[in-house]
Amino acid sequence: MAKLTDFLQSNLEKIILVLMAIFMFLAPFSVSRIYQTLLPAPTSVLVTFLSGFGLLFLIVYFKYVSKQSSLLNPLDKEQRAFVLALYIPGLIAILAGAYNLTVVLSSEYVEYFTASLPTRVINMLLFLILFVCFLKFISLLSNQTLESIAKAYVYGIFVIILFGIWQFLHFLIGYPMFTLDTRSFVHSVNSDVLFNFRLTSLTDEPSYLVPFLIDGLLIAFFFFKSKLRYFIQFFLPGMFVLIFSFAVSGYANLAMVIAFIVLILITARMPNKKKVFIYSCYGLIPLIIIGLFNTGLVMQFLSPILGRVETIFDIQHHSRLYMLVMPFFWLFDYSIINSIFGFGPGGYEFLNLTKFLHHRGSVAVTSNNVFIDILFEHGIFGFIVFTTMFVTIGVKLFLKRNENNYYLYAIILWFHLAVTSLYRSDFASPRFWAVIIIMFIIMELAKRRSVKTSIK
Repeated sequence: MAKLTDFLQSNLEKIILVLMAIFMFLAPFSVSRIYQTLLPAPTSVLVTFLSGFGLLFLIVYFKYVSKQSSLLNPLDKEQRAFVLALYIPGLIAILAGAYNLTVVLSSEYVEYFTASLPTRVINMLLFLILFVCFLKFISLLSNQTLESIAKAYVYGIFVIILFGIWQFLHFLIGYPMFTLDTRSFVHSVNSDVLFNFRLTSLTDEPSYLVPFLIDGLLIAFFFFKSKLRYFIQFFLPGMFVLIFSFAVSGYANLAMVIAFIVLILITARMPNKKKVFIYSCYGLIPLIIIGLFNTGLVMQFLSPILGRVETIFDIQHHSRLYMLVMPFFWLFDYSIINSIFGFGPGGYEFLNLTKFLHHRGSVAVTSNNVFIDILFEHGIFGFIVFTTMFVTIGVKLFLKRNENNYYLYAIILWFHLAVTSLYRSDFASPRFWAVIIIMFIIMELAKRRSVKTSIK
């Protein structure tokens, strides 16, 4: 036993790095049907189980076997707030779901409650174990280890980018590639298009791909020391795949993040601010020239985007918008209890069984909007609690943006997560938790930088 204790203690940081790097590196593949069907159970669930219970074993061993609980640290105020705001309403929603069995007299609700709810609860418990156990060790880890954990996520995204470039060559010149069976075709467009394909890489459709690409563009910039290397190895290929995804949501997401970064730079105290703006303007010159001298080509290139604008706000014919609006009405279908406390974790499965789109197909099992999902699953109470927590953390980061660059990075990543949470995110997905973990890593690095500065 003493030898095991010595081994675990001397290699603790490396073990945590390996466990977390596995989860972070594989998180971008969780939206790939190919990846998820590699094993009998969803691959991402098994990976989360492996990493989470590996960390849990370390905590149990050091606390109860070797009696070295001093290695473990309590969660700070922001970390506790995040966990409680998500899981306390979730627990209440389970109880409300049990009550709903007496009100929602439907075989579909019984089917959801006995099948989808337990699955959702297990999934959320796995993320809770992974998240809390990692945070218990976070103060023991060196800056280099924390950065390596974040970079593992970036490297996973880089693999996705490489497959996207491979897919582009396949579509353009017929370069051999295995069948992906994704939504790479252009749809909802009546005019001629310059390119009759959309890049999806390994993901099932472009809107799944673009949040990861923007994640990578931001996080790689934060943690790559050489900005020239970042620009050549990550920014250029990442932007290339993002542009040829022709995802309306991705373009809008990127535009909002850029606008927010400009706002942050204007309001933040930072050296070389003027130089940053000048170089940014230089980067826009080629785009302006192309737009002025060949407007027709630009319009044809953007036709996969512009051609969909006409129907994107039509709630009767746009299924994603339908799924964002109608839960506000469906929430009040039965009793005041389910309105306040929700239908229970995974409640969208009940909608999938009972609600239909204009073409008579079933609605999806998620709205792809974190806040709407929480509203329906955890009710008005859970929605208010989670949204209040999310906004409060954002405000605190904004107020600290002048302390050091890490707080700047954290508020930018927080805003990006907020944007993606509106159109393509699920709070029970590996990507959501990977980004949350990286955000808390950046906040930990920010606190260390502030302490170091105050000592000087």
